[in-house]
Amino acid sequence: MLHALSESENQKPATIIEAVSEEPTYRIGDHIAAFSVNNFGVREWFLGIIENIISPNILSVSYLKRMGSNGQNWVFPEESEIHNTDVDQLLAKKICTRYFCSTRTRCSLQEETVDAIEDALTQKQHQL
Repeated sequence: MLHALSESENQKPATIIEAVSEEPTYRIGDHIAAFSVNNFGVREWFLGIIENIISPNILSVSYLKRMGSNGQNWVFPEESEIHNTDVDQLLAKKICTRYFCSTRTRCSLQEETVDAIEDALTQKQHQL
């Protein structure tokens, strides 16, 4: 097991991850770190949550979005990004995380309202 302790154990809980071993045990809901290769051939790692175990070698993982460049902060995307992930891509499993709430206020318009606004814009363009 890999351990990375925070600066002060009294202030923050330790961050603990479990290295991927020869005898894998995966559980739905566990946080994992997996890598993929981007279009430029660079390997990047991502934080995800196991949604389902498809087979002993394939996991269905819901990935979070990285906030910033250091990989410390992650958020849930607006739409789920669930991908089947080969266990060979895993870097760590059973990652200990801390959650905190931030609110993102959103509003939504009915399709008819959007259509009416688009029509009004078209009419305005014809008047100019």
